[in-house]
Amino acid sequence: MEVAGGRWDEEKTTDEIDIAGSSDIAKDKLLWNRIWNAPVLPHIKVFFWQLCNDALATRKNLSKRVESIDEMCPRCCYEVETCLYVVQGCGWVKGVWKGLGLRMMGTARFERVKEWVEWVVTVVGESEWVEIMTGCWAVWERMNKALFDDGEWRVEKVAERVRELLWEMREVNTEGRDEIEVMDEIRWSRPRRGVKKINVDAGIKSGIGSSWGAVCRGEDGMME
Repeated sequence: MEVAGGRWDEEKTTDEIDIAGSSDIAKDKLLWNRIWNAPVLPHIKVFFWQLCNDALATRKNLSKRVESIDEMCPRCCYEVETCLYVVQGCGWVKGVWKGLGLRMMGTARFERVKEWVEWVVTVVGESEWVEIMTGCWAVWERMNKALFDDGEWRVEKVAERVRELLWEMREVNTEGRDEIEVMDEIRWSRPRRGVKKINVDAGIKSGIGSSWGAVCRGEDGMME
């Protein structure tokens, strides 16, 4: 193709696009691996996957279905409640991260929650990553309990819940090690070419509720 001032290299431009696409795929693979392989309770993994996909029942998302719902954050009433604002933007949650010794989690600015999570993955170690995943779940759980149950917004309640969940996970790893080893032997197998495989999981816990999630992957193992 001829263009003013020279010749447009179509093949090179296509290669550059392919490289950019490959980079995004590699970044996604790293993120999903960090989530699904993290030593946290299963319902926290499902929650975090929903968070990264902007699939939580925030005021912003609910208002898309019900026009009468107020989009503003119910804690501070200062900005629209998005998934990013729930775990990183609200002044209340900034206090949570400070209380957990993770002040930097509430400082950087991002447009989307997935961008924030991708950044977190690159700047923290494994133990901090586990604490952040657990902390995000504890924030979401406390927010809903405060709104619909006890009205308790103290930051200390979230820190206590994080410690409880981390202890519970350690107990699972200690007492149920034999069962976990059996589970580890059951690995995901690739579907044949042209076929998609959907894996579904669900859990119910007394006092917390229930959650479920589904993952669709093709022959390359990447989520659709």
